Amino acid sequence: MDKKPLIVVSICAVVLLVVGSLNNVVGYQTGITNTQICKNGLRDDNDTTPPVTTIYFVPPEPNGLNGWYVSDIEITLEATDDISGVDFIKYLLDDNDWMIYTSPLIIKSDGFHRITYYAVDKAGNVEQPSDVVRFKLDQTKPIISIHYTWEKIGCRKYKIIITATCTDATSGIAKVEFYFNGVLQETVTGAGPEFVWAYDYAPLPSVVVKAIAYDNAGWTNFAELINTHSSSAQSHGQWISNFILFHQIMNVIVSKLKRINQ
Repeated sequence: MDKKPLIVVSICAVVLLVVGSLNNVVGYQTGITNTQICKNGLRDDNDTTPPVTTIYFVPPEPNGLNGWYVSDIEITLEATDDISGVDFIKYLLDDNDWMIYTSPLIIKSDGFHRITYYAVDKAGNVEQPSDVVRFKLDQTKPIISIHYTWEKIGCRKYKIIITATCTDATSGIAKVEFYFNGVLQETVTGAGPEFVWAYDYAPLPSVVVKAIAYDNAGWTNFAELINTHSSSAQSHGQWISNFILFHQIMNVIVSKLKRINQ
C-alpha cells in the first residue's frame, strides 16, 4: 500500500490546525470586526473619526463680579475616542507654545487669558482645534489713598474736600463710597483715578472720614482720616485747625473793640 497520500493528508491536517490556532490568537478569523481588532491591541486602519475633548473649570463659573474669577483657576482637559483610543491632547495657553497636556493646569496670574486645545487618537486622527476659550482673573485688591484740602465758603464757614486716589491694574475701579463717622454720605462711580467728596466743616470732637474703593471684580480696600491727628493728615489738619481758631479769636477781639468804641 502507498503511504504518500496518507502523509500528505496528515500534513494538511496539521497545517489547518496551526493556521486555525493562529487565527484565534491574533484575531484575523473570518468576520472579525474593526472594534475587535482594536480591542486586541492592533491598529484600526478604518478609524476615521477624530477624538472629542471637553474642558472643565474649577470653579465651574466665575466667582467674582462681572465675569471675573477671584481665586486660582484649575483647568482640566478630557478627551474620548471610542475606536482606537486617545493618543494625546495639546493645548495653547495665552502667548505660550503648544504643549502636550499631562495634568490639570492651575492659573494664578491676574489678567485676561485664553486657551485652545485638540486631541489626536492612536489612528492618527486629529481633532479640529477648539474655539478660543477666554477667561479673566483678578486676585488683587485695589489701591486707595485719601487726603483733604479746604476752602472758605463764607464768614466762618469752610468746606472740607476729600479726594480719594484709587487704582486697580486688572479689572479697574468701579466706585468709591465715602463715610462720615460710619454713615454713608456719597457713592461716586467711574474709573477714577480721583474721586471727590466735600462736606461743610463742623467743629466736632471726633471725626472719622472713610473711603472704600470697589474694583470691577468685587474686591474692596479702604483708607481713613481720623480727626486732624491721623499720621497722614496731622500737619495739614493742624494748620487748618489753627487757622480756624485764629479767625474765631480775631472775630471775638473785633466784636469787643466795636463795643468799646460805642
